[in-house]
Amino acid sequence: MSDEEKVGQLFFQLTASTDEAYLKRLVEEYHVGGCRYNPMPAAGVRVLTDTLQKHTKIPLFIACNPEQGGSGVCTDGTYVGNGIKIGATDDEKNAISHRGKALALLLSKL
Repeated sequence: MSDEEKVGQLFFQLTASTDEAYLKRLVEEYHVGGCRYNPMPAAGVRVLTDTLQKHTKIPLFIACNPEQGGSGVCTDGTYVGNGIKIGATDDEKNAISHRGKALALLLSKL
């Protein structure tokens, strides 16, 4: 990697556009290390991810906010529940086992 590419790897872009020309420029000119999306349907997340990965030399780190379920990743994702609601059940299994497995399953589908 060039010095410019190494510096670019330090940055993540909050990405809302699915315009291929914009996304191509983002990875080819700025060499970003990853991105995070504004909420959009799962199909849009897939198109955005595939487009970015297609144009980058180094695979991008894709970040998301899945702590409440798939709804933190895409608008049509499944809502699992936020920490305060899970904690209010006063059942450790809800927080650790059930919620963790549900989140892992939802995210594996993306």
